[in-house]
Amino acid sequence: MDIIASGSNTIEEPLVMAIGTFDGIHLGHQQLIKTLKDKASLYKCASAIYTFDRHPLNVLCPDKTPALLMNNKQKLSVLRQYGIDYVILNEFNKAFADTPADKFVNNILFGLYDVKSVIVGFDFTFGYKGQGNAQLLKDEGRKRGIDVVIVPPVKVNGITVSSSLIRRLVSDGCVEEAACYLGRPFALLGEVHTGHKIGHKLGFPTANLTPDPEVVVPRRGVYATEVVISGMEGIWKAVTNIGTRPTFNDTHISVETHILDYGGWLYGRELEIRFISRLRDEMSFSSPKQLVRQIREDIDRAREVLENLDKASSASQSSSESH
Repeated sequence: MDIIASGSNTIEEPLVMAIGTFDGIHLGHQQLIKTLKDKASLYKCASAIYTFDRHPLNVLCPDKTPALLMNNKQKLSVLRQYGIDYVILNEFNKAFADTPADKFVNNILFGLYDVKSVIVGFDFTFGYKGQGNAQLLKDEGRKRGIDVVIVPPVKVNGITVSSSLIRRLVSDGCVEEAACYLGRPFALLGEVHTGHKIGHKLGFPTANLTPDPEVVVPRRGVYATEVVISGMEGIWKAVTNIGTRPTFNDTHISVETHILDYGGWLYGRELEIRFISRLRDEMSFSSPKQLVRQIREDIDRAREVLENLDKASSASQSSSESH
């Protein structure tokens, strides 16, 4: 997958292009990507995602900028898994925000690229103050003989999948429900740094992460999680605590993960923490001894939740293979 800087016309082959913010790459975005891949196959063209280096509200209305579901590194990593040929990572700045809709269509979209088909979501808008919408783009495409596809909303249990809905679920700690709309567990990415070593002293060493400040963090509490360690194969079962360590009168929000059955070195490594299930709220204990007792219970429960997930996944895979 090639990553192309905004304004570049270095792609010399015909394209089918999907446009959007793609924050979270949820089930709705995945439908756009499926349509993109299908059209690329039909037109025998390369596939391209046209997206942005930041959320548009970061420029349009900074005070209302939402916390993201993933940073650019995560976004590009997930898009790479879909076999996209190009990602055009556009710099969303004031000049771009002020671009009139017709100029975006004529000078950028159909001016810089040899586009045979364009895929957008039902709620897509573009141009200065959102002057353009999906239907306008479809009309402009028709004039040029370009196939513009508007993907309808994707719904789960009658609810339209959206990044804003998933952000709200994650921030409320509803990670299992968020996964239903994402199509996979919500994940935080970060590098392990030195903490206060409280977990180590209690007999449960933890990997301490400082997540991207622009990415939403689940509500304070304890979660059953899965961990991917950079440079290592496999997925590790874990327990993750998000909170302020109230038992030790700490006020700093931390993300601490105890990886089950792991005793290796983690400092400086990058971890992807996948949130599977919320176990309990943040609690304060009267003594470290009480905390240790609760941690053991958390580990037992997390292990049970994650092992049941493995069994369900294996059963589902066996059922699929039998058919």
